[in-house]
Amino acid sequence: GLASTGVHSNGYSLVRAILNKRRINPLRTTMGLRRPIARELMIPTRIYVTPVLNLLKRYNLHAVAHITGGGIVENLPRVLPGKLQASLEKSRIRTPKIFRLLQNLGNVPEDEMWRVFNMGIGMILVVVRRDEKGVLDSLRRMGYPACTIGEITSRPKNGRAVELI
Repeated sequence: GLASTGVHSNGYSLVRAILNKRRINPLRTTMGLRRPIARELMIPTRIYVTPVLNLLKRYNLHAVAHITGGGIVENLPRVLPGKLQASLEKSRIRTPKIFRLLQNLGNVPEDEMWRVFNMGIGMILVVVRRDEKGVLDSLRRMGYPACTIGEITSRPKNGRAVELI
């Protein structure tokens, strides 16, 4: 999982609804963030083209999923064959504070957060285990924070394509 820089470009309808309902001025309010909410929301979206193209020169990337609207639970299944499942460990994902702040302010259920937002992961690469360390090291050298967030396994009968544990 390649780290996002924050909200990126998805979920702003929900963000706006939360801020309006709570009557929060995002230009003046920090609520525990290092900068005003508006500045946090305007952090530019990280672009992953260069690192992915560089990785393709050395590694066999089995799948690449850009985590946009729909979050991980709707985007990752698009690159997985129907017989496979992604088991992802939420505890491995460094979720930026802005997401938990929005969740608390809007009383947004956990599963809705994972469906609407990237929750800290802007792109997911599926690689074979033997390439895992090399891919992670390469990404870090290129300045892209990344970590292993789970594994791909056979999908149980009636199982979900993405299981968040």
